[in-house]
Amino acid sequence: LMHRLHVNAFLDPNGARVTPATHVLELSLIASRTPQDAVAVVEEDGTLVGLVTRRALRTALQQRDADTVLLAEDLAEPVTPLAPEASLAEALRALNAGGLDALPVMERDPRTGAARFIGLVGRADILAMYERELEHAV
Repeated sequence: LMHRLHVNAFLDPNGARVTPATHVLELSLIASRTPQDAVAVVEEDGTLVGLVTRRALRTALQQRDADTVLLAEDLAEPVTPLAPEASLAEALRALNAGGLDALPVMERDPRTGAARFIGLVGRADILAMYERELEHAV
């Protein structure tokens, strides 16, 4: 079951995302409104800059003058994204390996080969999908 289900079946296409120039206070507001533990920092063309976790955001906001000088790109940590065809098992391994609760999902344009951000997938999403599939299997 863990190898049969794929990320594209349960990713959140409306996962929180901001541009690199997003001010840290706006980023904080967006992060507070999402169920995910992270906000994706994405260029206008869909290129992933990285993720900002709530933990990193809390730490940054404790710094002096953080609310006036920090941007999302300053806090974004590079991560290895998932492909839409990654299995549930692969997604959980990637989350565990990175110590994260959410990862971005990137899709390659077949014409250009460029990857673009298509959503976030979180640990809670994966476990909920797994639970639903177990109920249907019984």
